[in-house]
Amino acid sequence: DAHSTIVHNKTRNIIGVVPGSTHPDDYILYTAHWDHLGIKPDVEGPDKIYNGAIDNGMGDSSILEIGEAFAHDAVKPKRSIAINCWTLEEQGLLGSEYFAKHPVWPLSHIVGGINLDANLAEGHAHDLVLVGNGASEMEDLLAVALKPQNRVISPDPESEKGHFYRSDHISLAKVGVPMLDPDNGFDLVQGGTAAGQAVRDDYREHHYHQPSDEYDPKWDLSGPIDDLNALYALGETLGNSDQWPNWYPGNEFRAIRDKSRGTK
Repeated sequence: DAHSTIVHNKTRNIIGVVPGSTHPDDYILYTAHWDHLGIKPDVEGPDKIYNGAIDNGMGDSSILEIGEAFAHDAVKPKRSIAINCWTLEEQGLLGSEYFAKHPVWPLSHIVGGINLDANLAEGHAHDLVLVGNGASEMEDLLAVALKPQNRVISPDPESEKGHFYRSDHISLAKVGVPMLDPDNGFDLVQGGTAAGQAVRDDYREHHYHQPSDEYDPKWDLSGPIDDLNALYALGETLGNSDQWPNWYPGNEFRAIRDKSRGTK
């Protein structure tokens, strides 16, 4: 027999903004989800807490670091930088979906965004995996931001898992906002793609949605730091430009963006 229950909760998306210096009504988003699975009393072992350090403490801490960097810049970008922490991602992307349906700023004034979800602790890499690559002009900006690190964009090595449709960026994409979903390096400087796959396999098999997803002081964070430097640079470039990235011609979300921007 199957038994279902309904639980009503009150929860919040959390948003912080670094106002732009000349175009404060135009926003660049850095997003991550702050929720996880809480406590499961019947799980084996003494630790019942689903800490969610990777999924998605890593994402939240990353966008907060980027937001702090922009907040402390002596010269602020021309456009505003918004740090958005979504709720209820684990329950079906509900927090980001609510924002997309009830945006606090007009969708026509959201320039684009970057979503970080469950980024792994690993060493330096030759590349940066972009889930759903080949979708929008945001990717062109990312490629430029990676060049000073001698890195390139790689496609998702596990695209068959449908990751592009399983995280919060898809809620914004559905209403036309060009979004990126970066997912760590795969071709690691130490060990190549075999090492990159090993990091992914270890997390998925032993820590994903388990109490063991907790911070380890032995983590090598050099790879995530490289990623954040590139993603900050992307936001700085876009924030000081007059560019309005769009989805590439033929993409399923381009017509929605064109309509919201009034370009067609």
